[in-house]
Amino acid sequence: SGGEVRNVESKFHLDFGEPDIPRETVATALLPLFPSSFPESEGNLEWYPWDTAAAAYEGRQPLPQPAVHCYRVGEGAVFDGKLAHRTQPFSGVAFQGRKRILAALYFARVTEADTSERSVRFVLFSQGAPPLPPVRLGGQSEEDDMVKRIQLAAEGGDPAAQQLLAKMHLMGHGVVRSVTLAAGWLRKAAAHGGPESNDLLQAAEELERDYRGLDT
Repeated sequence: SGGEVRNVESKFHLDFGEPDIPRETVATALLPLFPSSFPESEGNLEWYPWDTAAAAYEGRQPLPQPAVHCYRVGEGAVFDGKLAHRTQPFSGVAFQGRKRILAALYFARVTEADTSERSVRFVLFSQGAPPLPPVRLGGQSEEDDMVKRIQLAAEGGDPAAQQLLAKMHLMGHGVVRSVTLAAGWLRKAAAHGGPESNDLLQAAEELERDYRGLDT
């Protein structure tokens, strides 16, 4: 996002607000990509703990000050999809005219006995998030299986998987931590064209300029 987000425009919300989706079965991961640093009090993540989350979502007053997670490149914010949160309002000069880029990932645990799978898929569709094939427990670990699926999709030219693999390399999650590889996958994703291309190239250039020393 660019420009500004005013207080009246940024509403506390639940990513998985459908009533039949229970707590502790869904999660959101927000990963900052660009710029390399965020202002201390603008454009970060505001959230309410469980004891005040329902009141925040319903707009009840008065409410305490929300908790704040300050974004840093290389660190992700992972939280329950039923937790009330919002983007911290920011001014038009907070990011010095540059775009603020976050990647959002959504996770759900669904068993054969669950009745919420239809609602989970509806939420993912409404968010524009293409669902990956489900990972089955047993034998190979869940994480290893998912990493291989993402790598195969990225190598096959899927730009969403390429962006995801870039974030994984940046954080060292399931793969080697490498700024060089992260930037390379961002460039591959940008090569597909589209409205995000210039932003992805900018993010790749900034990573190579400011974070190459993180490579081991």
